[in-house]
Amino acid sequence: MPSWNPGLGRHRPTLIPNVYLLKPSFSPGVPARGQDTRGRTVRKTLIYSVIAVVVVIIIAGGATLYLSQRGSQGPESRLVIYSTLDSPSASLLLAAFQLKYPSVEVTYLDKGSSEIFTTYQSERASNSPTADILWSSGADLQYTLLKNYGAVPYRVANYDSLPDSAKYQTLAYVTSYALVAPVFSRQKIPLADQPKSLADTITLLANSSLFPAGSKSVGTFDVSSSGFGLTFTYYLNKTHPTLLQQQLNTASAVQPLAFASTGPMLDRVKTGEFGLVTNMIANYAFRDGAADNRIGAFIPSDVVVLVPRTMFITKEAAHPAAAKAFLDFILSREGQLNLAGAAEVTLTPNVRYPQLSVDAIRGNTTDLVIVKLGDSYLDELLDTGTRTQFIAQWKAWLNLP
Repeated sequence: MPSWNPGLGRHRPTLIPNVYLLKPSFSPGVPARGQDTRGRTVRKTLIYSVIAVVVVIIIAGGATLYLSQRGSQGPESRLVIYSTLDSPSASLLLAAFQLKYPSVEVTYLDKGSSEIFTTYQSERASNSPTADILWSSGADLQYTLLKNYGAVPYRVANYDSLPDSAKYQTLAYVTSYALVAPVFSRQKIPLADQPKSLADTITLLANSSLFPAGSKSVGTFDVSSSGFGLTFTYYLNKTHPTLLQQQLNTASAVQPLAFASTGPMLDRVKTGEFGLVTNMIANYAFRDGAADNRIGAFIPSDVVVLVPRTMFITKEAAHPAAAKAFLDFILSREGQLNLAGAAEVTLTPNVRYPQLSVDAIRGNTTDLVIVKLGDSYLDELLDTGTRTQFIAQWKAWLNLP
């Protein structure tokens, strides 16, 4: 059993043997309270208390075949993962992997997408130990790292059955998607006014009795400090420019507060401080909303953006066999089932949240926009001038300084 450093956190953890859930900074998932309202990183270190009730489906093949076919005694004894998926959401997946590979000590560091990007580059430049796996919803940043530094190529066990949108050559894989959608407060918004589309949110924001001018009762992603927010907002502007601009222009009268992560916005929806968040990682709203009827989560009927959580093995990986085993595992049926329990938009049918699979969302919205590594919009975003110009335009729409 691992030795836990009591100085790492304020919670007494329930241990998953050999799995270290570390959170040296706040992720774009659901951060703890205390994050700066502008999304600045607060340097804290904690261990999430994890209660993992795991139903494991043991299937032949995948990572197990990878190890036996290559004559290995098993993967290396360690695996280091930098991830934007918050630790509570990852706990079931990690516990199931641990049951399959009990000898592997997994260190899971929950970071923001920008921090993963900068930490990896810094460690790489100084020849310091770094992550075996980078797993991030910062599509533009992951794509930049792949273009600049490459990755360890690996053809996963079920490569041929994966959709083309879920793989980037044999270098990177989409494990699941972050769902971009508005979220509203059921306490503040009457049933008759509750939105079902992005277009509905424009009508809602124009209702001055629900959203008085200057009330700051709306949240929005800060695209100037969040690569995730910048990516999905840019894609919305490319595919539905009028809809996006009308939504943000209408919200500007309310003087919305901008954040670099979902957590603080979702907290304010729960308390009723926010009547609406224009767009956020709605997966967490579906997850928390299952037990909290204050949260209004929905699949917009007009347009949905899915941002991939992309995973690849770094060229500096000290434990490539364990990393390959983890890739096979997470893309297997068992891995997808465990991600489904975290309210991720899965590649396969989601048995826990039936509305949160790619096929289910495609059937319930007019336009499904999927961010893909290597497409032209993402290439455009890598240009510094394009990013600077778009951020300035976004500020103008919201009447921000």
